[in-house]
Amino acid sequence: MVALFVIATILTCIAIDLLIQRAHKKREIYQPQVMLSPESFVLPRGYFFSKAHTWLELLFSGKVYVGVDDFISKVTGKIDAIEVLPVGEKIKKGDPLFKIKQGERTLTFISPINGKITEINPSILESPETILNDPYFNGWIVMIEPEDVSSELKNLLIGNEASQWLRNEIKRFREFISIEAPKFSPEPTLVDGGLVIKGVLQNVDEKTWEKFEKEFIKRI
Repeated sequence: MVALFVIATILTCIAIDLLIQRAHKKREIYQPQVMLSPESFVLPRGYFFSKAHTWLELLFSGKVYVGVDDFISKVTGKIDAIEVLPVGEKIKKGDPLFKIKQGERTLTFISPINGKITEINPSILESPETILNDPYFNGWIVMIEPEDVSSELKNLLIGNEASQWLRNEIKRFREFISIEAPKFSPEPTLVDGGLVIKGVLQNVDEKTWEKFEKEFIKRI
């Protein structure tokens, strides 16, 4: 009788352990891990990044979600509206894909791939400020069906390569602001490594805004 009780207890413990492991695996699926750069910018693992500061998440269907990266969400400041090409529109890599509007000013983001727009995130059109707090999950802007997903992804950045690129972009942006808008230049001694640049573009003049778009956004 005692032996049966011991065996039953062991089997119960094993079952509980399996359930816990299964729950953890399921959590990993729905909550992708993220890594923080030294500058406190978020860069999710498994996402692909273009040098025009857009990201792609590859879906099981072969389609991709596209949005703007955390660098844009940090430096832009308020976002009043988003304009997107219509569903069904065929786009080429490097063509304008969507615009972020701040008052009368816009940032035009180019498509990182060739393909066709199959869906637009209705929530992001109603609440564009979502990009500022959640650029990678609820902040996706369009879904695209790539022409050739395997070749499209080859020229994008992922993992450590993307992390190193983002670090360089943050450094380049600090240098850019120190030259173009020195009174808004971030303090290099801050212990958080640079969150002071949050929203800095909201304060710069038109010339600096346009130069930022040219040097940071319109690049493949």
